[in-house]
Amino acid sequence: MSVSVLTAVVFTVFAYVTTQAKVIRNGSPWQDDPYDAVVTFTMFFVPIIATLTVLRMLLCRRDEPLPLYRVVQLLRASCASAVLVTATLVTDWVAVILRADQELWDSGTPWLIAVLGLVSVLATADWLAQARARRLLPDQDSYQLHGDWLDDLVPVAALLAARLPGPARGFVAWLERIDVTGWIRTHVTQVMVAGSVFAGLMVATGLARENGFGLLFVGETIWFAGGMYAFGTVCDAVLQLTVRQPRGRLRQAVHIGVTAGAVALPVSLALRDGIVSTVGLTVDTPAALTVLTCVSAVLTGMVVFGGMAAWSYRR
Repeated sequence: MSVSVLTAVVFTVFAYVTTQAKVIRNGSPWQDDPYDAVVTFTMFFVPIIATLTVLRMLLCRRDEPLPLYRVVQLLRASCASAVLVTATLVTDWVAVILRADQELWDSGTPWLIAVLGLVSVLATADWLAQARARRLLPDQDSYQLHGDWLDDLVPVAALLAARLPGPARGFVAWLERIDVTGWIRTHVTQVMVAGSVFAGLMVATGLARENGFGLLFVGETIWFAGGMYAFGTVCDAVLQLTVRQPRGRLRQAVHIGVTAGAVALPVSLALRDGIVSTVGLTVDTPAALTVLTCVSAVLTGMVVFGGMAAWSYRR
């Protein structure tokens, strides 16, 4: 997992520099959408997963028994991070192969491509390390997973607070008394929605330094909030952040439909040129672009909900 964390750190630095440093970005083959839309989100998602992984790895001690579910879930986190990194690198290589924005390439472009190659080699090493680690696990049928990431929330907080002044330890004890993990499990959807909106506002506020607080600010908040919500719900299912009670057929269809709609917000933003040319519309203002992405999200959510509902009732 150390290789996975290293890959995430290197990738995040690479993604940040190539998208935020204007001198470097100006000669980048992947500086425009749809290529840029991918890294715009993954450069946030990858460090989030890496941070969660590092915090949970603090509980992995050689002198203490290590629950198998923790190892399996950490490997899932490493795999999720690797998927995001690989998807971004593949997107960047596609931009290079198609010579996107070739008229803007400069003397720094070959160096960018060379660094992209080095990061790709590190990502390959990450996949190989994960494959080796998975071969050391027992057969999946021989064990059952008990526990989730929330189970480690208070122990990690206590471990970190042990190095801090007394009030920090008292705060951790208070979290344990009020059963904060139980409250989060009960209100996990609301927590994800609130966190996603907050993240969307923070990102849009940062971008507002260049774009201002006009209608584009509203659109950027919606796009990033939708992407963060989709990221949170997918991670919750894949990484087993929380163990939830089984949903009914209708609720499960609604949940998947809403998640698909949230995914469609940033995806339709990235593919807006293709959508506009197909539909034959003119989208030349932030308001029109926001409406286009929201309509795409609603239609996607409705289609996915209808398909899931029909499929579940046929079972």
